[in-house]
Amino acid sequence: MPPRQVWLFQLGCWVAFATAIVHLVEHVSGLNALGPETVATINAFRATYVILIPGLHQPTFLSVLNGFSLSVALLVATIGAAGLVVLKYGADQPLLLRGVARAFAIGTGMLLALSIEGFFSAQTFFMATMALCFALSAVSQEG
Repeated sequence: MPPRQVWLFQLGCWVAFATAIVHLVEHVSGLNALGPETVATINAFRATYVILIPGLHQPTFLSVLNGFSLSVALLVATIGAAGLVVLKYGADQPLLLRGVARAFAIGTGMLLALSIEGFFSAQTFFMATMALCFALSAVSQEG
């Protein structure tokens, strides 16, 4: 794999960490922005897509949203960590790096599409940068 593509792959991994941090900061700062009336209104909705386990409490709608939001940050950080591990131990295997880059490009591209469609915010810029880095690092070598 050409050094430029390895560098782009590594940059995509670090941007994934930055995306997770930005998402986490927005999540934490957004929790305090809601007034008590808004929280009560949101919690009045029942999370109908949660499969309840007998004996456990019914989660509030806001707790389900918070859980999914934090899961996104964890997922993106895991993508970055997995990429750095693959880069460290698979640097001499261009097919592995290119395959992982393609998988990450597809996955982060879908996250980008969801971000643009659903919650266009600061994370969208980071997701676009991350997806672009992985996509460019996945291009086959000329030859």
